[in-house]
Amino acid sequence: MPGHLEKKSKSSWTIVIELGRDPETGKRKRLYRSFRGTKREAEIEMAKLISEYDKGLLLDTKITFGEYLQKWLEDYCKVRLSPNTYRRYSQILNLRVIPKLGAIPLEKLRPMHLQTFYKELIEGPRLDGKSGSSSQSSLVYHHRVIHKALDTAVKQQLIPYNIADSVELPKIEKELITYDPDDEIDSNQAVKVLDEQQVNYMLEKARETPYYALLFLAVRTG
Repeated sequence: MPGHLEKKSKSSWTIVIELGRDPETGKRKRLYRSFRGTKREAEIEMAKLISEYDKGLLLDTKITFGEYLQKWLEDYCKVRLSPNTYRRYSQILNLRVIPKLGAIPLEKLRPMHLQTFYKELIEGPRLDGKSGSSSQSSLVYHHRVIHKALDTAVKQQLIPYNIADSVELPKIEKELITYDPDDEIDSNQAVKVLDEQQVNYMLEKARETPYYALLFLAVRTG
């Protein structure tokens, strides 16, 4: 895989790596990276990038968000997460995120894209097919998965920062049932039961706390 340097100024370079030709269009594909330092340092960085690309650790900066998420699921999530967590991540990304945001180039993804997606998410049908709109915990879980994916992209230097940090999640207004221990319990009052996704989310949030074992036992034994 050949590469070369293009000098921009005394200590600024553009690293260009040839990726061959696109099988569909026949056009040449290149990977570009800006670098500041000496020529020797730029050559070392270029060799490092070529090695990372050969190992599948470096992606084309023109990759779409959807293409990146598919690779993140396969190369990162599949080998680091439990089968159940991987399955949930895959379901959320393939059924919700990628159909809506997948065509956007990763480097052009902006907070407003996520903001619009979350708004549509709470207005649309639930992922599990049940009646009603998405819950707040479901919205938070979607955001958490996207945030993790973009964190990895930052570490791989595909994007300069995580745009999910700049997004404020919309609030889902729902009637909450509160209980005051001094009040009499109304036998006709409804009790809110968590669905499976909410239970799993609660357990994941509590995993690193002293209460995890107690919560896990209570949930799994009823």
